[in-house]
Amino acid sequence: MPDRYDNLTQVLQDRAGSRREIVFAGGAGEARLMYGELYERSLALLGSLQSRGAEPGGKVLLQTADNQNLILAFWACLLGGVIPVPLPAGLNPEQSLRARNVWDMLGYPVVLTDEASLLASADLPGKPLVVEDLYRSVRPAALHEGKADDTAMIQFSSGSTGAPKGVTVTQRNLLATCQAMMRASAITKHDCMLNWLPLTHSTGLVGFHLMPLLADISQIHMPTRRFIEEPAVWLENAQRYGATFLMAPTFALEHCLR
Repeated sequence: MPDRYDNLTQVLQDRAGSRREIVFAGGAGEARLMYGELYERSLALLGSLQSRGAEPGGKVLLQTADNQNLILAFWACLLGGVIPVPLPAGLNPEQSLRARNVWDMLGYPVVLTDEASLLASADLPGKPLVVEDLYRSVRPAALHEGKADDTAMIQFSSGSTGAPKGVTVTQRNLLATCQAMMRASAITKHDCMLNWLPLTHSTGLVGFHLMPLLADISQIHMPTRRFIEEPAVWLENAQRYGATFLMAPTFALEHCLR
């Protein structure tokens, strides 16, 4: 694919007329989102965020266990030049402590969650904004035309061996990584990707969301918890949706055999 993009916003705009889609399988049923719909709904969410003070260069902690809401919130930030910081949803004390440490480290940024995660969370930092509330008060959005070396996101380590460490990732970094993955995997327009990895993990977010978007192929996401509880569903979904590209570490493959 030609290196014709300077930022991810250009990629998503280029996919507005695509027939490819994101399928959210499992969980509370199935939901589908065409790439063009992803752009429109993320732009609507951005307008509401901007009406509450979000600005280019500002940071937003994303804490939701719902894959669809996380992707929409992630793109709302990118479209406005806001820097998303994806984190686990805070469903246990360890995740909550990690989120609070990151929140402190980044100077108390806005936290964006959804209704289900807010109810289930052990302790979200600050006064979170809720995706569903933002969609109830949509405002016109101001699109930000980012540059290749602008910060696209901040990716944090698990912090399992100490304080979490943040890595600043630029638009150029993400585009180059996706293009390298496409070449190494020999992705074609006939492929379809299936993912169970968390979208707060770089492999889940970059490898199974941004890369297929750049390649203009469909992607399917199932909740990580569903794979843990019923690993066979992963393989059943591969057959059901005709997925041609799957990935799992050795321990996950062993989990399927138990």
